[in-house]
Amino acid sequence: MKYTLIEHKNGNHRTILYENAFKKLNIKPTKESNKWTDYDIMIYLINKPLNFGEYTLQKPAFKEVIQNNKKGYINRLPINYLFKYKHLLDLNKFNWFPESIVLNKPEDKKEFDKYKYWILKSSDASQGKGIVISENKDVYSKSKDMKFPIVVQRYIDKPLLLNNHKFDFRVYVLWINNKIYLNKYFYIRLATEPYIDPLDIKSGLTNLSLHGNLDYLIPSEKFFKIYKKEYSHNTAKMAENYLQEKFSKIIKELFDYVNNNYNTSFWKDKKNNYFNLYAFDFIADNNGKMWLLEVNTKPGFADNRKESYAPIIIEDMIKIILKKNQGSFIEV
Repeated sequence: MKYTLIEHKNGNHRTILYENAFKKLNIKPTKESNKWTDYDIMIYLINKPLNFGEYTLQKPAFKEVIQNNKKGYINRLPINYLFKYKHLLDLNKFNWFPESIVLNKPEDKKEFDKYKYWILKSSDASQGKGIVISENKDVYSKSKDMKFPIVVQRYIDKPLLLNNHKFDFRVYVLWINNKIYLNKYFYIRLATEPYIDPLDIKSGLTNLSLHGNLDYLIPSEKFFKIYKKEYSHNTAKMAENYLQEKFSKIIKELFDYVNNNYNTSFWKDKKNNYFNLYAFDFIADNNGKMWLLEVNTKPGFADNRKESYAPIIIEDMIKIILKKNQGSFIEV
């Protein structure tokens, strides 16, 4: 099988991962265009162009954007807009999602006394950019300089800690032709400062872009060892099987919700071929309850260490696309 070789820009790590996986799987390069993005390269694995057809997300503007740039949207699922723009989904009905309130404009008046702490995010922001942690009385004053719409989400201020540090779970999910696969390998993203003050960004957020230290990106195999040592009296709540069950349940409920409440005819049409690798970010509170924080539609793979999970995740994703085997992925 042949694929298009991409010229690297600033050593794009994701593209390097793809090409290393292609070589390992004996997929040969071609001399075709090298102007496609790293995700678009994958279209050659199924040899069929994606057809967005007449799909709309109940908003004509999305149809126009897609139709005017079809090439740019190859392998870009329309569902990604629901996940990317956090204010489009109303997930407050689920007990695994921290209650959220959307401020569409500065003059919006909402009630924030229900919880002491809230986290403010611009609806289309990523990588921890522009995030603010606020007490309920300060939400409006801290939101005035942010980009609207703003998602004001309940802040989990009593998280489960690891060595007195706040952490969350970075879990990888492949969605291909309406099937969901959870990768058994995940990372723990650990804050660089001990968790003392809920309002402190350095101790309260776990985004790698904020901390920039791969030593705080812990592979799941190492996490289980650390957790077992620190919580020897109660390891069952974070055992591997327990976590896979919790992650799978929430992930399936989210995709079922989207399927049942939005126009999903596009990805139910067997003539269309598509896939996407997502990163789901979860956090556990001090009672072990699991919460979904957000879904990343194009997760980064910053980890280039020897113990990195990135190569095996990418390689096994390609195997599923080629209908070989599931590897480290588990069907949900």
